[in-house]
Amino acid sequence: MARGESWAAGGAYLTLTTSPNLSTTVHDRRAPGVNRLAFSGGSRAAVDAIMAAAPDYGWRPLYQKRYPRAGGPDHYAGWLENSAGFTAEVVADAP
Repeated sequence: MARGESWAAGGAYLTLTTSPNLSTTVHDRRAPGVNRLAFSGGSRAAVDAIMAAAPDYGWRPLYQKRYPRAGGPDHYAGWLENSAGFTAEVVADAP
């Protein structure tokens, strides 16, 4: 999709679109607006599987040296970024 991307799972969907009225062509997650979206990833093994498969779908892992504890010692999650600069956090269920 040239003007956006859509994902669907479990009866829910997410669509990110590109407006024709952009003030810039590059997304900056530090600017006002969406910083990232966080998703429940299920078990720790499921989060690990998502993180391992993500590059095959155009997502680059972030904070790899601190994975899966980049959010702190009690937070098991992975962070991903796509080519447009959007980030997603995939969070494991509490053990």
